[in-house]
Amino acid sequence: MSYTRLIYFLAILTIAFQTINSINNESLCSNKGTCSKSSENVSGEKRKNYNDLDVGRQSETVIPPHHPLYTPATYNIRNFKRDIKLPNYHHVSKAIIPPIKPNRPFSAGIFQDGNDFTYFGEVFLGSRNSKMYMLLDTGADSSWVMGSGCKDPICTSRDTFGVQNSSTFEASDTKFSITYGSGSCSGVLARDTLSFAGFSFKMPFGVATMVSKEFGSFEIYGILGLSFSKSKTPSFIDSVVASKTLQRNLFGISLSQTRNGNNTGVINFGSPDSSRFVGDLKYYNLSGNKNDWKIELGAVGFGEGQIPMGMTILFDTGASEIYAPLEATIVVYSHIAGAESYDNGFSWLVPCNSTVNLVFRFGSDLYALPPSMWVGPSTSTDGMCWSNLSGVDNTNGEWVLGDCFLKNYYVVFDIDQRRIGIANAKIQTSSTIPSPYPTNDEFGPSTTEDIGSPSSQLPPRPGANLTSPKTSGSISLQCANILLFYLSIRIVWTMLLAVA
Repeated sequence: MSYTRLIYFLAILTIAFQTINSINNESLCSNKGTCSKSSENVSGEKRKNYNDLDVGRQSETVIPPHHPLYTPATYNIRNFKRDIKLPNYHHVSKAIIPPIKPNRPFSAGIFQDGNDFTYFGEVFLGSRNSKMYMLLDTGADSSWVMGSGCKDPICTSRDTFGVQNSSTFEASDTKFSITYGSGSCSGVLARDTLSFAGFSFKMPFGVATMVSKEFGSFEIYGILGLSFSKSKTPSFIDSVVASKTLQRNLFGISLSQTRNGNNTGVINFGSPDSSRFVGDLKYYNLSGNKNDWKIELGAVGFGEGQIPMGMTILFDTGASEIYAPLEATIVVYSHIAGAESYDNGFSWLVPCNSTVNLVFRFGSDLYALPPSMWVGPSTSTDGMCWSNLSGVDNTNGEWVLGDCFLKNYYVVFDIDQRRIGIANAKIQTSSTIPSPYPTNDEFGPSTTEDIGSPSSQLPPRPGANLTSPKTSGSISLQCANILLFYLSIRIVWTMLLAVA
């Protein structure tokens, strides 16, 4: 009987030690922002998990149906696979912040997620005007929505669109496939009426039957591409031009900032909206083949120091941050005191009290981004924060200028003249602040969601928690562990004496 009791208490002791180890591991992951499993993802081949979850991150090339390398019924929409990453310190709100309705013709308010992270439009499809929230993406030319035939979990939690939703739906046998840095979708091309910003016309778009889980981080049902078509399939802006509705084929974008208290974001077509900016618009011709919204980047620097670049930079409303070729970020950060590379130049830590502007030179003009826009959340390292300028190793020598820059300016995308105009944004005010659209019924009971898991998206950055770890909690845990260990030893010792 004594030996039975001894075995019983030894089993309890084993369980106690396993519990202590589990608690310690959880504490380590919580306080440090990392754990052993995620650290595997930061090395070797798994570095490629630093992915583009900003779903519009691509420079697309559409292979026409007659291309000899592909079957006639397949569009293969390829990209440069930039591996632009979505920082996992963000939280995506399960609320949709509606904009104040603009009063100009051919314009639409821009919705956002409440974090200045994702900007999207309210688009209506088909004969029944099915409402779809679509990411407004100047970095892509293709448009697609989640189809009713999609059975992936992400599709079942979003509104979808298909033949049963519209009597004017025209299906096709032409397949499409888009692979982003992380995540993908595929399906078939269809044609139906699309209505947005005062326009209404029939145009082709993808109806996805497969959407990967990475898109679950976004409050969108698809993407509205706002770049030039790279194929015989017309894009949205091609359809705008073909409609001959506007005297001037251009659009301006003003992105809202949550800190200003209300959502006044807008996209307007036909002419610049002078109520949205101060000073004069400065225009810059598109570079290269002029089929992407990119211009020449003369120099970049912190403060007064300018580092010549001689590269191109893509104005991309589908990206949240700023991304640069890996070698360029290493050079740029060498000019800011205290900057530290977390993962060989991909992510950077900078002093939280940085006061210098991040400055870009286009032509002879300088555009400054204040520290409040390029310095991100704090880390567990005292005095250090994440930077919103990250390095990537396959941008083909191209920078990507995302929303953290664009929301400070009013930007004109001139389709006819193939140029981009920039002016300082005017802060909009209103006595009416719209309430968020509640979406808990659509997306589940949780009101917030962490973006990503280490296996499918980004490995957690060490110390990427929004609040500093509490030292008192760590000390209390250590004391509890010591007490538990002591009591376990006393129990075993007592049993051994009893057996003896």
